[in-house]
Amino acid sequence: MSIGSGEGKQLAQPGQGQLPTEAAWGSPPEASRVHVQTASAAESAVVIQVGGDLYLSDAGLTSLWTPTETAPGECPYPGLDAFGPGQAEWFFGREAVTGELLRYLDEMALGGPGGPLLVVAPSGAGKSSLLGAGLLNALAEGRLPAPGSASWPRLMITPGPHPLQTLRAALATLATVQTVTGDWRCVVVIDQLEEIFTVCESEAERSEFVDEIGTLAADAGPGSALVVLGMRADFYARATAYQMLRQAMQSRQVVLGAMSAIEVRQAIIRPARAVGLRLEAGLTERLLRDLGVDEGGGAGESPGADGERIPDGSQSAGGGYEPGRLPLLAHALRATWQHGDGSRLTIAGYEATGGIAGAIARTAEDVYTRLDESAQTAARHIFLGLVRVGEASGDGAGTADTRRRVAADSLLGSVADPVAAGATLDAFTAARLLTSGGHAVEITHEALLRRWPRLRGWIDEDRSGLLVRQDLEDAAATWAREGRDATGLYGGVRLAAAQGWATDPAHACELSQAGRDFLAASVRRRRRGIRRRNAIIAILAVFSLVLAGLSVFALNQRSAAQTNYRNAEAGLLAAESGQAWSDLRPDTALKFAVEAGRLDPSSPQVRSALLFTQVLPIAGRLLTNGAYEDTNIVGVAFNPAGTITAGTTEDDKVQLWSAATHRLLWAFQFPKIDGGYAQANAVAFSPDGRTMVVAQHGGPMTPSSPAEWTATCGSGTCPPGISPLPPRRRPSPRMRGRSR
Repeated sequence: MSIGSGEGKQLAQPGQGQLPTEAAWGSPPEASRVHVQTASAAESAVVIQVGGDLYLSDAGLTSLWTPTETAPGECPYPGLDAFGPGQAEWFFGREAVTGELLRYLDEMALGGPGGPLLVVAPSGAGKSSLLGAGLLNALAEGRLPAPGSASWPRLMITPGPHPLQTLRAALATLATVQTVTGDWRCVVVIDQLEEIFTVCESEAERSEFVDEIGTLAADAGPGSALVVLGMRADFYARATAYQMLRQAMQSRQVVLGAMSAIEVRQAIIRPARAVGLRLEAGLTERLLRDLGVDEGGGAGESPGADGERIPDGSQSAGGGYEPGRLPLLAHALRATWQHGDGSRLTIAGYEATGGIAGAIARTAEDVYTRLDESAQTAARHIFLGLVRVGEASGDGAGTADTRRRVAADSLLGSVADPVAAGATLDAFTAARLLTSGGHAVEITHEALLRRWPRLRGWIDEDRSGLLVRQDLEDAAATWAREGRDATGLYGGVRLAAAQGWATDPAHACELSQAGRDFLAASVRRRRRGIRRRNAIIAILAVFSLVLAGLSVFALNQRSAAQTNYRNAEAGLLAAESGQAWSDLRPDTALKFAVEAGRLDPSSPQVRSALLFTQVLPIAGRLLTNGAYEDTNIVGVAFNPAGTITAGTTEDDKVQLWSAATHRLLWAFQFPKIDGGYAQANAVAFSPDGRTMVVAQHGGPMTPSSPAEWTATCGSGTCPPGISPLPPRRRPSPRMRGRSR
């Protein structure tokens, strides 16, 4: 991506032709005066030109970027603030790292591998000061070997909540700056790159921003950009998700660690010397000891004035302290200066501040205790509104608490007493614990989050509630930015959690107006949803009742139809039964009558048919070899067990059938009498079922008298033999007379 040049060496607001005003800050001699120009860039931001450098900052922070003539009694230590370009004359101790950055930029300017230069450092190591007061000041002084590099345009921004918009607005402003002709470059420094993870909510915008940086850094030739990225080390893992940042980590990266003992001494002594301050003997050593610097016995150094150690060419001692403690040193030095007499920093003044470990907490607590009750209540709301609370993760790592930049109007509007909130904001800003530019407010350094016990207590006592509020405010901002789209509103568990938190009046007043509007819109949407759901449930209930009624009606109709069908069928069978009797088919008539009785036992017609079958005798049909037996039966008898049916026929036979299957089991033909058959007309079983008696007319006794035959049935089904019974003796007339 190449950046064009304009006609005048002045900054203009993009899309407007108005030229900015030029302001000279302080009153140094004309030869040493640095001119500062400002122009609005985006939202509340301004682009500030200090010499040949451009910086994107808040409109109210202009003074921090303004170089002034060193005046007696001026404090050269910024405290928790980073060194800005206007304070480069007080920035010491990072000369070696600055030289390393210049070497990388020179390699990039000569056409080295494309991509940005990545500077990674722990929080509080001095990364922002290195980039602002170290690197850009060195470029302005022409320390980059490339010809004309001192006049190259330079731009320094922080991503903010909308990094893509910020970058494009800054590049559009940079394009209006005239540069030297020939082989020129522009230097784009993007500090606090971690803001794309902490304050930018859109992953799509985050990815597009990283891609645009990669495109910007990949170009070569006149008008191309040399891109430098500054990022906190605790966001290193998240940055590896982006290919461009991974490539920068592998090919061009500077890791900023702790200063060496010599560098820390220079950072303490040389700013004081620049403004004519003297340090009490032993104060430097006390500061180094409290900071945790390991001087290694001072090897390779020789003592100088004011306790300064001058390297003699041998190896310098290492630092050994925690890099994040550097802002504590700067704040302790500023607080010590405030307890001094304006010309000397003393050990007594340092001890009065609480030392390095307690200076921040004591300063914050002193400011807090001087506030009245209403202002102290406002202080809690203000500081909690300026903290982005970290979330715990399943692996125990989680996200650290970080500061966040908030619009001043929104912050003051969320406090019940805006007057007390304004006084609180002014008090902490005067102590440089808060940075307020009129349009935006933020905690000056994250060291305050860790070192002020009261603030830590506020965060820890209601961390879950703060997370609910934080998510609610983020969702409200996204909802407002996207035109209040209903799809972005809360619902379900998230809405229930937000409502539960907001029911506390103290919590409700902490919400911004956008947050209150968002929550109210979410509640209205849920109520509309409940009404719609209830209406749908009512309609479905009515439909269900109607369907149930129809189902019952259909079942009743079906049952009635089935009953009518069964009754009709039963009547038809009863009629068919009567017809079968008429046709001399008693067995068929009986079957029809029984089936009709099963179908409709309450019908009079059916009952009549059943009773009719019981009144008249039925001639059964027996089977012989599977076919109906056509022989006329004369007499029938059943054995006592009911298992055998015995019958005599007209052709003088006696036959046995199975009572269960009606099949022929055995048959006996009686012998002829006088050349013809005599009819066997009766049969009977003995009570034990073992003997069967058959009577025959014209038997072997006398032709005119009956004969009786006996058959022994035994245990089988066929008698083994038949023999005639002996003739019975006739009774005498006397016996008959007696009987009469």
